[in-house]
Amino acid sequence: MLDPMDAFRAGHPRGAAPCPWRLRLRGPDLEPEPVGVEAVSRPSGKVKADGDRMNPPDWYERDMWLNADGDLVYFSKRDGRKLIYYTADDVHSAQIFRLSREQACRPWAFQLRLPAHDGLEFAPGEFAAASEAQRESWIQEFVRFGAAVQQDGAAPTLL
Repeated sequence: MLDPMDAFRAGHPRGAAPCPWRLRLRGPDLEPEPVGVEAVSRPSGKVKADGDRMNPPDWYERDMWLNADGDLVYFSKRDGRKLIYYTADDVHSAQIFRLSREQACRPWAFQLRLPAHDGLEFAPGEFAAASEAQRESWIQEFVRFGAAVQQDGAAPTLL
């Protein structure tokens, strides 16, 4: 029987063409942070795994923040602890797209895309802020940690 991690390590279980699977990231556990080290902290809308950003029930609220190191962190209610969604290196290499009302059912949505790595393409992270000002604040903080903003209207089609 094939180990699914063989596909991740080799790009394909039989070593042929690069693996076409798209991965969702789940970061490591995070040690408790001292008070006051969060760069940005606020509730954010998030599309659930394999959800449709045009479908309102596929969105949920999650407490997320960028910590002082540039990691995107969230509190997992299911696990009862803080987890890293994107590492600082991920944030540094990310591209940010503002999503229009035609591209998402929430008005202040945005998408973070990571570059492919060893032939593996990662599913984008799709988020929404409560206001335009809050979305711009998020984007400014991501840029502060190295992310690049793409031109409005340049967001990819629905995946």
